[in-house]
Amino acid sequence: FFGFTYPSVTMSYNMQPVQQTSTMQKVAVIVPAFLVGMVGAMALTAPQQVAVQHRVLPQAGMVAGAVAAGMVATAPAMALNDIALSNDMDKTAGVLYTYEARDRTLPQDVRSGFSDRDPAYAKTRLGESVARLSNVGDAINKKYWTEGREELRRQVGYMRFDLNTLAASKGGASAKGSALAAKKDLFETIDKLDFAMRMKDQATAAKVFADVTAKATAIAGSF
Repeated sequence: FFGFTYPSVTMSYNMQPVQQTSTMQKVAVIVPAFLVGMVGAMALTAPQQVAVQHRVLPQAGMVAGAVAAGMVATAPAMALNDIALSNDMDKTAGVLYTYEARDRTLPQDVRSGFSDRDPAYAKTRLGESVARLSNVGDAINKKYWTEGREELRRQVGYMRFDLNTLAASKGGASAKGSALAAKKDLFETIDKLDFAMRMKDQATAAKVFADVTAKATAIAGSF
């Protein structure tokens, strides 16, 4: 919160209590207390038997104390084990990399998950974004303009970086140039769709949406 960087280290503790109270130990404490309470109740309800209770009470306490002490003495003592430290930072990669958002040595686009180092994952996410454009078409049909524009921005935000990643993975300058040109044409059409939705022009928005869907599907299939 204050800009401090914490070490990305997983600490696995294997600590056990020095002494653990078992069920039998609890019984050894509860039973004597119950017996003492019984004897006390008898002393209060039957004053004529006070002499008997005076003899029974010390004997019951001594027996209960001996039982409790014997059971506690039999409990094995547990020693503390060493703390095992392990670094899990190198076990995963890509946008699923657990610590990249907290690693201040990485570029900001990598920390935000917008720089995909795996073209295969970028292709998968691009296909998912293209499929979710159908939600924009549903919003246009219902005239849900705010909802439709928000959904369009969500999908375009990922598509922009995924197309850059896939274009960079193309071999040769010509192939990269063609991919970037197709991306530019797609986003110009998306801008027209956003404008039509902002103007609440359903007819124009529906027409431009069909163009956006066709171009997005074609460019996704080219990788």
